Amino acid sequence: MTNIENLNRLIARGLPTTVAMDVDAGRLDEEFEVALWTTRREAESWAKDAANRSATFKPVWDFDPSRFYLALDGEKPDTVDGAALTVVEVTVGELHGALQHGSGRDEDPWAERYRSKTAVLAYRWAMGLAVTPPLIRPWQGEIVIAGGMHRLHLARHYGAQSMPVLVWRKELDEVVSVLPSARAP
Repeated sequence: MTNIENLNRLIARGLPTTVAMDVDAGRLDEEFEVALWTTRREAESWAKDAANRSATFKPVWDFDPSRFYLALDGEKPDTVDGAALTVVEVTVGELHGALQHGSGRDEDPWAERYRSKTAVLAYRWAMGLAVTPPLIRPWQGEIVIAGGMHRLHLARHYGAQSMPVLVWRKELDEVVSVLPSARAP
């Protein structure tokens, strides 16, 4: 049962109601979520300055398996087994060329429809904060981005030549058959 006083306290700390409910229920870590949502609010303001959006960033990646769930929108720590995933380094050009049509993108990452997520990623990288790599999956001889599409396209936009990606261990051989450049970092 939700503790209303605690829920109000969490909301006052800047958490959205649904996130506050998950923290109250013990499914999410309070301090981690407060820091995450604070960063999101700071990113919105930061991205309004065109100079910030046009700067060059070096992607910083988070390889902690306990946070691999963050590659998938809306997932919780207990819904993704980080040990079932592995990290491989891929050539960005090869990955982009192997993407299934629905995982590709024709617009700039700063286009209006992508701006809110792009702002958070660019801000995190500008501040030296790490982001979980995207999760890719093989599909009919191509690659789909199962999570982290904005991460891939922003890293590509800023000129990354290679990058880490998450892959389900059971799909690694199939991914390597589509992306021969894939290597353990």
